[in-house]
Amino acid sequence: MNFEEFGKIIKSDETKNIGKELIDNTIGALSADPVACKNLVQYIIKLPISLREQFFWNKFYRFLNGVYVPYDKSIALSHKLFGDEKNKRKNAMRIVEVIGKIETEDSLQFVINATRNVLLNLISTTDYFRIIKAIADTLLEDLLFLSDNITKGGQFRGNTQVLALERSGLMIMAGIDANEDVESQNYVFTSFGRMVDQYALSLEDDERYKWHNKAQKTGTLFDTGIEEISNEEIQDMVNKVMKEGET
Repeated sequence: MNFEEFGKIIKSDETKNIGKELIDNTIGALSADPVACKNLVQYIIKLPISLREQFFWNKFYRFLNGVYVPYDKSIALSHKLFGDEKNKRKNAMRIVEVIGKIETEDSLQFVINATRNVLLNLISTTDYFRIIKAIADTLLEDLLFLSDNITKGGQFRGNTQVLALERSGLMIMAGIDANEDVESQNYVFTSFGRMVDQYALSLEDDERYKWHNKAQKTGTLFDTGIEEISNEEIQDMVNKVMKEGET
């Protein structure tokens, strides 16, 4: 078969219909439509599947199984992400794309965790897609580095993991040291990094959840190493400077 013949097959109405049915049934499965789920299973059984495709459908099943228990949560997800006809297809394809990019079971579980939180209205739909995209675009080892270190506070010297987390928006440069190159600067975790940890990486950790809530109330992103002083002490310092300026 030459390229021209291959192109004709791809563009044929029959091929387009098969592709449309597959996409529609996939969206229906994400929307907890039992008919679409049945059609999708029948389609997968009949279709010659490569190892890569089998890997995707296994992940897709795990995602549905993790999200749609119990049944009322599936209804909530259907309404939350697919209730708007205008964004229904776009949202479904976003989720499918993320599932396709996930490389490990742990990362897939993080996506499931974030999905559960959007069902509980703890995060917005926009933040949900932002979180799962960051998970899909970041190595598991780097996500675990974030989870292991985010509560420690302080700054982190630039290294491979830190720079990878910065690229995903999970860390940011704390300042600029003119004597050091970009990769050797100090970095801190961002508020988005905390959000990813709270709503995806550490969902089952009660102590971590309390820490995040406290950090949100105090606005403390990291430990600067500077002791906190009272308003009175600040005013005394200001008065002292003003007096010195008068003399």
